[in-house]
Parts: sequence; structure tokens; C-alpha cells
Amino acid sequence: FKGPSRAPSPRAHVAHARPTDVNVRSTDFEPLRMEAHQNLGLPIPLDCCGEIDLAITNADTRPGVITLAVLLTDATSPGHPAQWLGEQTVVSSQAEHIPADRAPVKDILRFRIPPAIRAPRRFNEITILFRLANPHSRTGAKISIDSFELIPKP
Repeated sequence: FKGPSRAPSPRAHVAHARPTDVNVRSTDFEPLRMEAHQNLGLPIPLDCCGEIDLAITNADTRPGVITLAVLLTDATSPGHPAQWLGEQTVVSSQAEHIPADRAPVKDILRFRIPPAIRAPRRFNEITILFRLANPHSRTGAKISIDSFELIPKP
């Protein structure tokens, strides 16, 4: 979807496939916003984990750095408190030239959960925000989220 919207419009085109298998483009010259949302059902206490590993597949061969950010939300509490875990660059997106026939690259991004958290104390939604550098920002990233792994505190 495009800013300043916070979600796709009801009339938005919906593609039922992995992002690695479809082509998504802006219909004009405005940049796209990409997000992935995972509802976990029951809330998980934040103090259970020290980190979250995000396993991805990057099938993107277009130039432009791609950064992923993680937001944990407690959608069951009033105001939907959230915890920002930061952002990380997808290393395989940093090359100046990526061959068009490059095989998809598997990667794991590790996001640390800060030890001192006031709110939320739990979460039941994980949101991944895709940050796409120009000129890549007018096309969707061909990155699939394969899995999340909650890593216990040491």
C-alpha cells in the first residue's frame, strides 16, 4: 500500500502467493509500503524471550538495500501497546550488482528483546516492516518470511 495510508484499501489487488513468487508494483511513481502481519492468537509474555529469529528467503534481484523491522504488539490490551525491536539490513540485498539468475538466498535476522520493558508485557502480533531503498521503493520486495523462532533468555 502507499503512504500516508496505514493499510491497503478495500479495493486493493490481493495476490495469494508468497512474495518470492509474485511481482508487485506501484501503479504510479509513489513508493510502496510493505508489511507482513502474524497473529499468534494467545498472548506470549515478553520476558520469556531474549531474542526473536526471523528466517527469510530473499529472491529479489533488483538493486536497492532492503531493511526489515520488527514490531511486537499486544492487540488484546487497550491502546494496543507495542514494542519496537529495531531494524536490520538484509545482507543479500546490499550487493551493487545482483545477477538476474541468482538463486534465492536464505537468511536469519536476529532481533534482541530489550531487558527493561514497561509496556507491553506480552504480545500476540508480530509485524514486519519492509524498508525499501530507492529505486526499489516502487516495487515490492521478493522476500518471504519463512518462520519466527522465540529464543529463550540465557
